[in-house]
Amino acid sequence: MPHPRLPAPAPGEVLLVCTSYEDGKARWGGALTALGGRREGDTVTLDGGVRLRLAEHPGWDYLHGGDFPALAAADGPAPQVIVHADIPVVFGGDDPLVVDMRDVPGRGVRVAANDLGRVLADLASGALRFDELVQGMDR
Repeated sequence: MPHPRLPAPAPGEVLLVCTSYEDGKARWGGALTALGGRREGDTVTLDGGVRLRLAEHPGWDYLHGGDFPALAAADGPAPQVIVHADIPVVFGGDDPLVVDMRDVPGRGVRVAANDLGRVLADLASGALRFDELVQGMDR
């Protein structure tokens, strides 16, 4: 059965995709609290002004970061990155996974929740390239 496509984010937004569900409902756990920022409906505005759009669909239960480039919205270009709230994030065991959707689709790196706004803003402005973000991550 095919997985649902990702929604297209609005300009200036980054999708925050949940992949942990119970009885068809998203389990965000402590992920949203750890990010800080200001929540308004289905968006969270982080320090630096980056807006995360909460993306939920039970069809994404247990998907991995590398799965998402194939699920990018069919209409228009793929977003630069998404932020993946997987099981370790939901249960407080790890930081959010930023997934490259364009250069090397599916490549990901964990970014400290309290630094996510700055990193996403730097990626969007071009002050930081994804290659620089992942450089040395295996050390």
